[in-house]
Amino acid sequence: MNKKAIQLIEKMIEEDDYQTVSFFALGLNVSTRTIFNYLEFIEEELKDSDLYVHKVQGRGIRLIGSQKDKIDLLHSLNGVEVLSTLERQLIIIQKLILEEQTLTYQKLSDYFMVSTSSITKDLEKIQHFFKKYSIQLVSDKKGTYVIGDEYHKQLCQVTYLEERLSLKKKRSEDTLQKEDLSLLKLFIEGEIVDGVYQIFHEFIGEYQLHVSHKYSRRMFITLIVFISRLKYGKHPYIEKDFLFEEMKYLDSYILAEELLKRICSQFQIVYESQDVDYINKQLMALKIKIKEVPVNPIYLSSIQELINQLSEILKVNLNQDQKLLKSLLFHFTPMIYRLRMNANIKNPLLHEIQTQYSILFSIIAHSVYKIESQYQVILTEDEIAFLTVYFQVALERNKGGKKILIVCLSGIGTSELIFHKIQKAIPAQDTLEITTYHALKKRDLRKIDLIISTIDLDIEDIPIIKVSALISNSDLKKITEKYANFFYKDDYEREIEHFQYLKQYIEEKMIFWDMEFKNKDECLKFVMEKLYSAGYVKEGFEKSILEREKIGTTALDSGVAIPHASIEYTRETKIVIVNLKHKILWNDKKIDVVALININQKDKANVRNLLGELYQFIRERKDVEKYFKMNTKDEFIKSINQ
Repeated sequence: MNKKAIQLIEKMIEEDDYQTVSFFALGLNVSTRTIFNYLEFIEEELKDSDLYVHKVQGRGIRLIGSQKDKIDLLHSLNGVEVLSTLERQLIIIQKLILEEQTLTYQKLSDYFMVSTSSITKDLEKIQHFFKKYSIQLVSDKKGTYVIGDEYHKQLCQVTYLEERLSLKKKRSEDTLQKEDLSLLKLFIEGEIVDGVYQIFHEFIGEYQLHVSHKYSRRMFITLIVFISRLKYGKHPYIEKDFLFEEMKYLDSYILAEELLKRICSQFQIVYESQDVDYINKQLMALKIKIKEVPVNPIYLSSIQELINQLSEILKVNLNQDQKLLKSLLFHFTPMIYRLRMNANIKNPLLHEIQTQYSILFSIIAHSVYKIESQYQVILTEDEIAFLTVYFQVALERNKGGKKILIVCLSGIGTSELIFHKIQKAIPAQDTLEITTYHALKKRDLRKIDLIISTIDLDIEDIPIIKVSALISNSDLKKITEKYANFFYKDDYEREIEHFQYLKQYIEEKMIFWDMEFKNKDECLKFVMEKLYSAGYVKEGFEKSILEREKIGTTALDSGVAIPHASIEYTRETKIVIVNLKHKILWNDKKIDVVALININQKDKANVRNLLGELYQFIRERKDVEKYFKMNTKDEFIKSINQ
């Protein structure tokens, strides 16, 4: 009950005679309308008692009843919970966010039995609270309601429920108690609260997750809010970050997928990949991770052999990288299980990884043949993409950070402005330093990897990004894009002028020009027959090719298909080129060039260089047009041999 309403009852008991509404309004410092609102509420509360409010026109109002009943009423009022301003505001937030109501000032005033000026102050405070979550409080003819995206609405709801728990506890205790679950059930369906609580805590135990009580409570509330809204088809969307930032979240992505799958299965709710991404980023933000990776000796030797093989191919020693080993150990056990059970998981960054790390992706695809043979599985492109990320991150660790100079004509002010804007957009291991144009002339630049400058510089051998004096958003975008172009391509992806490996492994008799096929199967059959007849492949090659094609596309966005079989079925390393007259559908993409990659075990050390050269021809559509569509077969051969 409102504190002022209780005070009105006390004043009526104190008065022996009738008093006007204005008398009570003056005493409580409220409007006469507010007193009438209080009286309606009081009459409702007293309807089952022997007390009642008697109204006489011209005289006023008086509480009628025995003195004993009035004293009992006073005693009972001492136990009534009076809403504080904060509690009232939280209830309004509940109506706006959880219940998505459209409210009016007068209805709120009547509901809480406070003045409209108090409600105005409440909504001003709530508007300030909403601003932190990019949510707008809008008032129009319909009333007052909220506008905002689903992600921020859910974030606001989670914070609201945490506030309610903290308010109820009146103490700084982070563990969830039975009474906490009861409170949460006032806002979220009880079935969801109980079901998610059981699944989440079983999940923590099963995966031995490291999580504090505080973060565990936050994650639980996040999950129940998320599921309660997902049930009605509401999906929170998070903008994609730069790829090198997004890759940091992949370690826990499979964890998030499994948790969400269990919860949604329980409630028969359909979820999307963006929902997994949302839950994954909540896990990462709350530092929820596996305490210790269990070492399964069955997979340890296979993983170590894969790391050693990639080290040889990439010519970088990754054998001592314990982070890489632990990441692969964590990934392998569930990966093999998933593949055996055909329970494939989608990699949310598959397309970006295939595009930006295409050569490393292909190298790994050719290097997992022993694992596939040993465990009788075929790795999907999604799983290969996960492995690509682990190795790419390891390569970045091995390389160390970049050294970046920020240069201005004179003074440091503008450089510092640029410094603070780009600091968050580049990897943490990179080093930024500010200098002036005059100081630059005296510096040894041999160890500098990149220069960001507001003036034109005549410097060779170091990438330079020119920006405006007061850096704009377009300048910032230019910096991040050019940074990615400069550094997020491995050395073997840079421009190659002499194709010594393609010369070695492409034969004229394995280049077919202006071919016509009805579909992918017909094309593959033709290529495989040529390889078999030449004696370049072993029995089982065709099955290996077809099985791999079933589990994922080998077509690139450039319109080129790059099918391949396991290394164990090849006798000789050969690249087969098929240039088609017309495009055909290759799984989910249309292609008009096929580059079948057939690599033998003895040539695995050359995989990196061979693929690096091949991708100069097929990475971009403009390259495909240049080398295949605008050339004859003889001109193509000449471009390789030049």
